[in-house]
Order: sequence, then C-alpha cells, then structure tokens
Amino acid sequence: MASSHPDGRLAPEGGFFEYFPARIAAPHDDYWNIVIDLGGGRATIRHNLSFIGN
Repeated sequence: MASSHPDGRLAPEGGFFEYFPARIAAPHDDYWNIVIDLGGGRATIRHNLSFIGN
C-alpha cells in the first residue's frame, strides 16, 4: 500500500506476504493504492479486494 503525502510523493506501507488470503490494515484514514508486485516474475493472478469498515 502507498499513502499519498500533501506534496504528491508516495510512501510505501505494508509488507511482504507469502501466504494468502492476506489481511492488510490501513494505518490511518486516507486514499490507498494496493499493488501486487511479482518481483519480476510472471503469473496469472485472480484477485478480490474487500473493504471492511470499523
């Protein structure tokens, strides 16, 4: 995940997940981008994102 700063920069948040499904908690209220990085590899990926409010 990446949080946008007021000056337009992005700061990475989150971590590395080996096992799925992964639960990712946003550290604060903001707009977020979710990125799936294959580390240069190739794969066919099926994904689903669910947003659960408090």
